[in-house]
Amino acid sequence: YRAGERTFQLLTQAAGRAGRGDKPGEVVIQTYQPEHYSIVHAAKQDYQGFYEEEITYREFMQYPPAAHMLAVLITSRQQEQGEQLSDEMTDVIAKQMRPGAQVLPEESVTDGETKTERTWQRLQVIGPAEASISKINDQYRHVFYIKHPDYQVLVQIKDILEHFCKEKELKNQTVQYDFDPMNTYGYCASVIADRMQTGSLVVMYRKRLEMEDEMAIRKIREIGDKVLTKCCKEVTEITPRIQELIDDMFETLYEAEGVGLAAPQVGILKRIVVIDVTGEDPLLLINPKLIESSGEQTGYEGCLSVPGKHGNVTRPNYVKVIAYDENLNPFELEGTELLARAICHELDHLEGHLYVERVEGELIDTEDLEEEQ
Repeated sequence: YRAGERTFQLLTQAAGRAGRGDKPGEVVIQTYQPEHYSIVHAAKQDYQGFYEEEITYREFMQYPPAAHMLAVLITSRQQEQGEQLSDEMTDVIAKQMRPGAQVLPEESVTDGETKTERTWQRLQVIGPAEASISKINDQYRHVFYIKHPDYQVLVQIKDILEHFCKEKELKNQTVQYDFDPMNTYGYCASVIADRMQTGSLVVMYRKRLEMEDEMAIRKIREIGDKVLTKCCKEVTEITPRIQELIDDMFETLYEAEGVGLAAPQVGILKRIVVIDVTGEDPLLLINPKLIESSGEQTGYEGCLSVPGKHGNVTRPNYVKVIAYDENLNPFELEGTELLARAICHELDHLEGHLYVERVEGELIDTEDLEEEQ
């Protein structure tokens, strides 16, 4: 649902790099949809116009921030088990939407219908279906979405689903809940009946709405700061302060328009890394460990802690890491090319090393590199 926003964002950022000083620049956009409002307003650099059309679309489709969304991801060893559980969970929600079925206290009654009943009948359930990447590490993935204007209703739905899963005593199955996800799991909401498979990356950062107001931009420590030379400690518990740190790291990464950020770069000696190589696929790695690598790639590399500089660095072209998510559940992640480079770069930070220690030749100014390219 953020496709228009992301398109406008990328195009205006790219256009802003055209020209240098008094020299004019020209931006050529090749697209199948030149009439789309994100393209039209990006061409005019019309931020207000884009916002007005985008928020109208969000309100019509009931996407955040006009309404709230809960994504439910089910992973299972057996495909049939995942399909069955996702069907059962959506049936539980459907039963709650029937008049008189709500487990919540009645607040008031009008014409024989409670306020709670009217509220729950505004729920929209999309799916279930296979996730865009339907199988990772021998785990089948199914997903469905729930939309409602009231965030607390979604919290109550989550509690009901958790109680249902607890009573079933799930084996070889896990359920993850994602409030107002930054991205979806690749399911196309406009064709609910179809089970589509499109492309997307692996691990998603599960942003928590209730902490959104507390998110902050943290100061990025720069080369010469002693904290960047120290080894980080493992995370043993997800405390509110650790969750706040994770949220702030993502916010800081996007504000700085970076690819990756490690906790020591914001002055915290914890083994936490956030990465987003596309701007749409945020990754959270807690206590990451490199378990496999192969191949070789050499290319220019930069760092938010070494502003204005780049250098040639050789890294593996393929890596595999084991890490933990924000619930301290383990998972494996594979990466190639830029993602592999970003993972290696951030893991170096956790050991107290900067990429400048690996540079082949001299560091060059970022402006000189952009002109060269």
